[in-house]
Amino acid sequence: MSRSTVIGDNYPWQNAAIPYVEVDPWEVYKREYVSFVAYRLSTVNGFTIPYAYGDPNLWGYRAQNEGYRVDMNPSAGSVAWFTGNKGFHDAWVVGVNGENVEIEE
Repeated sequence: MSRSTVIGDNYPWQNAAIPYVEVDPWEVYKREYVSFVAYRLSTVNGFTIPYAYGDPNLWGYRAQNEGYRVDMNPSAGSVAWFTGNKGFHDAWVVGVNGENVEIEE
């Protein structure tokens, strides 16, 4: 069991312009969930995500190619990368309790 690290909505660009024309410090569009995940990785984990990590369909493949572990074993502070027939999506793992995984997005 990993402890929950729920932080709440402190994402600084929730009111950025629509359509998505502004990029964040990681060169992904503000107000997109990939921007939120990059923000959490930076502010909570102290991890600097490489610039322009791109759309969520690329995250897992790119991370694996760069030597990061990509598997089905989530832990608090990791990235949840969803694939499948409904498209791709990223979220930040808040905590894990048995088979229950809590995420923020």
